[in-house]
Amino acid sequence: FITLLLRKFICSITKKC
Repeated sequence: FITLLLRKFICSITKKC
């Protein structure tokens, strides 16, 4: 599963980490 990449992608877009 690639949850880390997905979360990183969302983090980059929403600027919420």
